[in-house]
Amino acid sequence: MIGEEITNNDLLKESEALFTINKAAKRAEKIYRNSSCNSGKCSKKKLGKKLNKLYEMKREIIEKAMTSEHAELRGIHSKFDWFGNKEDLLYYRFGKYNFHVPVDSFEKSNAPYLGEYVQMKYVKKNRCKYTTRKANMILSNWMLEYGDE
Repeated sequence: MIGEEITNNDLLKESEALFTINKAAKRAEKIYRNSSCNSGKCSKKKLGKKLNKLYEMKREIIEKAMTSEHAELRGIHSKFDWFGNKEDLLYYRFGKYNFHVPVDSFEKSNAPYLGEYVQMKYVKKNRCKYTTRKANMILSNWMLEYGDE
């Protein structure tokens, strides 16, 4: 299964749901950076919690997909963050989508270095199929289903 694009409808659904979660996290991060609001639903505190929750869910799903051999680690990209610090990102393939996750120090040794990451804009064909709530539900059910492994 590793190295092939997943055609199973269930895993295709999960990869599309993870794409939705990832896109929601990127939107929340952009709003967080530009927000100066201290109260209400757009407050920095609430956005920060939402952002952490979405990225933590993404990491958990990818880790579970790796242990059940539904995802493939392609390598490591490097990029510079907003403050000019270099950070490394693990590059995964899950279903028909690719995802980046920040590297923990112990994960670096196993993956090949792929060079600097150049971010591409999402094209219209990659629209989210699910709402964030529906995607969260799909991924939570999938985690419960694979929780025994």
